[in-house]
Amino acid sequence: MKRVKHMLCFLLSFAAALSSKAQVKAVLSLKKVVVSTINYEQGLVNNETSSIITDDLGFTWIGTLSGLQRYNGYTLESINPVTGNDTLKIRSQVYLYKLKNGNLWISTRFGVLQYNPYTNIFKRLIAGQSPSDFFFTIVPVTETDEGIWCLKKGEGIVIYTSEGRLKQKVPSISTATLDNVIRNDFLATNRIIAGNAGQFFICTRPHSLLRVNTADHHFFEITVGDEIIGVSCNKNFFYVSTTHGISKFPVTGNKPAGSFLYANIFPEQVSQSVVYCINDNRLLASANDKLFEFDAELAHPRLLSTFNGAPLVAAGRIDHIYRDSYERIWVLTNDDIKRIQDREIAFTYLKYPEARNNFVRSLYFDDQLQVLLAGCFNGGLQAYDRSSEPLWRVPVKTENVKDVLGITRLSTDNYLIITWGKGWFLFDIRTRKLSPFNFTADGKWRNLLYNNAFANNLQRLNDSTLLIASSSNVFRCVFRGKRLISVKPVLPFFRPADDWINTFYQASDGTFWAGSYNGSLYRMDKAGKTITVNLPEKFGIRCFAEDVQHHIWAGTSSGLHIFDASGRLLKSFYKDSGLLNDCIYSLLATPGKASVFASSNMGLSDISLNGNIKNYTKELGLQDNEFNTASVATSASGKFYFGGISGITAFYPSALNAFRDKPVLNITRLAVNDSSYNSSGIWRSDTIRVKYNRNHLEFDFAALGLLNADRYFYRYRMIGFGKNWQSTHRPTGISYILSPGTYTLQVAASDELSGPEVRKNIVVIIDPPFWLRWWFFVTMGFCATAAVVLTVSFYNKRRYQKALQEVLVKQRLQNQREQISRDLHDNLGAQANAIFYGTELLMQSNGDKDTLIGSLHDTAGDMLTVLRETLWAMKITEVDAANLWLRILNFARKIGNYYPGLSMVINGSPPESLVINASLALNMILIVQEAINNSVRHSEARLISVSSYPGNETWRIEIADDGKGFDLAEISKKPESYGLENMAERAAESNIAFGINSVPLHGTKVYMEINLNKTEPN
Repeated sequence: MKRVKHMLCFLLSFAAALSSKAQVKAVLSLKKVVVSTINYEQGLVNNETSSIITDDLGFTWIGTLSGLQRYNGYTLESINPVTGNDTLKIRSQVYLYKLKNGNLWISTRFGVLQYNPYTNIFKRLIAGQSPSDFFFTIVPVTETDEGIWCLKKGEGIVIYTSEGRLKQKVPSISTATLDNVIRNDFLATNRIIAGNAGQFFICTRPHSLLRVNTADHHFFEITVGDEIIGVSCNKNFFYVSTTHGISKFPVTGNKPAGSFLYANIFPEQVSQSVVYCINDNRLLASANDKLFEFDAELAHPRLLSTFNGAPLVAAGRIDHIYRDSYERIWVLTNDDIKRIQDREIAFTYLKYPEARNNFVRSLYFDDQLQVLLAGCFNGGLQAYDRSSEPLWRVPVKTENVKDVLGITRLSTDNYLIITWGKGWFLFDIRTRKLSPFNFTADGKWRNLLYNNAFANNLQRLNDSTLLIASSSNVFRCVFRGKRLISVKPVLPFFRPADDWINTFYQASDGTFWAGSYNGSLYRMDKAGKTITVNLPEKFGIRCFAEDVQHHIWAGTSSGLHIFDASGRLLKSFYKDSGLLNDCIYSLLATPGKASVFASSNMGLSDISLNGNIKNYTKELGLQDNEFNTASVATSASGKFYFGGISGITAFYPSALNAFRDKPVLNITRLAVNDSSYNSSGIWRSDTIRVKYNRNHLEFDFAALGLLNADRYFYRYRMIGFGKNWQSTHRPTGISYILSPGTYTLQVAASDELSGPEVRKNIVVIIDPPFWLRWWFFVTMGFCATAAVVLTVSFYNKRRYQKALQEVLVKQRLQNQREQISRDLHDNLGAQANAIFYGTELLMQSNGDKDTLIGSLHDTAGDMLTVLRETLWAMKITEVDAANLWLRILNFARKIGNYYPGLSMVINGSPPESLVINASLALNMILIVQEAINNSVRHSEARLISVSSYPGNETWRIEIADDGKGFDLAEISKKPESYGLENMAERAAESNIAFGINSVPLHGTKVYMEINLNKTEPN
């Protein structure tokens, strides 16, 4: 009876709360978030998902109807756990639960598996087999000091130890009722279990909750009038989600402490709703395909949308919500998985929802009226109030005022509107009326001012003076209210039509800067002196800015360049320096810093003079990555506005510094010789050791944190293989082929916002083959030493015997030489002398035989010469180069003395300290003598020169004459050309480089060259 009274009180209180709440219409605002979609393109095998959890290393595990998958930052991989020698094929839903020690419990058809993310090891913890109508029989609910509280088929509520041992059963409601909770359809499609350290709640029937106190094991059933779809709890409250709304209850009570009806914000009938507590102050709740964020009091709902305002889920429903410790919200739908960055983005997005064109070309912030005016290209004028909401439903646009290049205020309610090629207009913001500007100044200035370029800009100097660019010049325009008083060109020249003025800027010190379409950059000081400033490349200049240190930043179509006030180039930044793109559209200087914000067609960059660059893209909250030239404005409060092709991005620069993210760096795949090295695909150890013949390693890295894995910047290198870092945004398939040794793989990851990078070091050991091991070297060393000792002993013995034999042979050869020398001198010498002296007598007595006798005389003389040199060579074993050269000189001088009409010239000197063997010396002397004799006898020369050219490696001797020369080919055909053949044979015998150069009527040159490092004969 007491229980019935409690139930009646609860129902009445719940109905009253809903009724009173329904009378208050909630004010719904948007919370724009960065969303990534994960579906079949990333490897999702089945869109029916029911369970999700993120481990301590950032990997997210997902249970699908087709089995277990894990998201590694790039793709979803199917996991078939290996326990011992068994590979378990999971082909149905699983239930995932994370323990306090970081281990995961995975309930499957064949029991509970435990996974340790730090060791990457699965363990079969609790064995069992599920019947066909159950995906699993054990469901972990909560963890306390007693153990892990679970629902178990046929046994109700039980407590297990962390080692998987059944500790006790806890009495509660019937096991059949709890079995229905575990049964396939109910638990797989609803989030109906929630708990904290002191209580847990289970939806046991469509209208009933079971509350269990883990401290005293008491339980209590709560009945709710509407059908319960989801339940969640934090430390102090639990929340019940129904088809009508959300109710809040104290964890120890049964009376509602607050509620919210979906009808207040959502007109459709709600058939699917999930509630999820993030902490004590925030919760998420879904209604069909919509996702809302509430405060703890359910008072301030916000609808979550993509950052461009599109629905989070285009169609279908939201089945599950989960937020991990990396501030990522995972939304499981009936079609895919949404991954949401749970951070307040610092960027505000402004656009006209009903406008056909939000291509913003110019911006002006009116600090007096707190109104932002935007000029569009082919879109007219837009205006936004201080809350960034459009002032009008549609932009103000006429045929002439549709392409707006510049906006500035002339009076309280009137603005000057500069169009592209259509002239100037006045705009009354109160009446939204446009009228042509009454140009009363000189007409020639009107035509020049109206002839403008798309990139032209304007700059206000004071209350009355504006600088306005045209294609040919920049003009100083003085206004009095809405009237133009005077116009004066600023530059002392006018630019031609093919190189028009693009942009300009007057600095705080009065110097004037202007840039042209083709890259001409001009600086004019206050005295009017103009100089051309040199750029690294001649590319169009799009924008200027001045920082707090008075540096001038010039954005061009090829890089960002910084100059000092005098025009000296200080530094340049390009894409290689870290910019998103080389083409810079607009610049805004950061207050109080030597830095700027730059827009491009790839996003925004925060660039400091010291080279620190932070980049912001759509993934970090921009509405679009592409911006427009000179489309910027700043409010008096310091808010920046950048116009782009899809609207306006607004932010406070200081707000961006609050973003912090520290990802976890992992090796997600290790392949050895093109095969996976570990079955579950993640390497956890800090050491990798493989054999020498398994040295082809391939790695995938991933940083898992708030951002997508490919949004981080990675560096890696293999110490021992190379010293230089390699950089990428997707480090997959990193391959090395390593020789035996020890290496260190260093990997680092960072994002544009988080500051210090995260690093990981992996030691890689390639074991050498046995023949390269130390023990093998020691053994082989002993063997080699013994072999060397024996070999040296044997060699020395043989060498001694050989040396002794050589001494005996040399002695015998010397004796033979002396004997031959004596014989030649006594016999052949005597005969040659007799011939020589006999022919001299014949020459004196018989003049008719002059020719024959002369030939006989020459032959005998040659015989004596050869004999003399041969005897000299045989008496010695080696000779120094100086002695050899002296014999050559003596012979040449003697020939010169014999022929008075012949000039003999000697040039050069021999190599120092050169000693050659006797055989080589003899052949060199005989070649020289033969060459000189040929010149004397056959060339009719008047001048013969003998030259020595010693070098570092060679010694070259040349014999040249100025005689009649000859045709070498013709001479070689004659059978009597023995002299030339003899010289060539002698040269070949002694490794002498030999050659003859002769030109008819122009003399002959004979040369020979020896290698100083090789003076032994063949």
